[in-house]
Amino acid sequence: MNPISLFTSFSGRINRAKWWIGVIVAGVLGSVASIAVNPAAMQAFSNPEATLNNIDLIKPTIGQLVVGLIFAVFILAVIFKRLNDRNWPAWVGMLIAVIYIGTQIAQYFMLQGATDIADFQAKSVPFSIISGVVFLFLLIDNGMLKGTVGPNQYGEDPLAHKGSDTTV
Repeated sequence: MNPISLFTSFSGRINRAKWWIGVIVAGVLGSVASIAVNPAAMQAFSNPEATLNNIDLIKPTIGQLVVGLIFAVFILAVIFKRLNDRNWPAWVGMLIAVIYIGTQIAQYFMLQGATDIADFQAKSVPFSIISGVVFLFLLIDNGMLKGTVGPNQYGEDPLAHKGSDTTV
């Protein structure tokens, strides 16, 4: 599978190694792009004490929201293909997409209306818990568990050519 289809296609299957590569590459590039559209965000990373006193340093711009949503699509493409390899029904992927994108948008608007860090943290606790549960599910299911052996409804086994002893 070529890198473009890894991040843009929602069909097919990938193994754990490609999932890890895809998630890490999209995460790093998304972070770099987010900082590129709002250089002030780098100050929040480099000086956490200043961030506690100035919530404006962590308020994302509309550019960061757009970049975040674009990279969410890239990450979701990788997640969907891995869910396909694990033979999950399509509605599981859709549910994860709604939760993933919904929490990003909700936290964006909560940050815009927050008066201080404590206010934002108090409002975002439910979203953080939901995101954490989804993250743990994906980490365990997509990142650690073996895919369906042999072909399934989503395509051929991505590791069929390697033999059953060396599956990743």
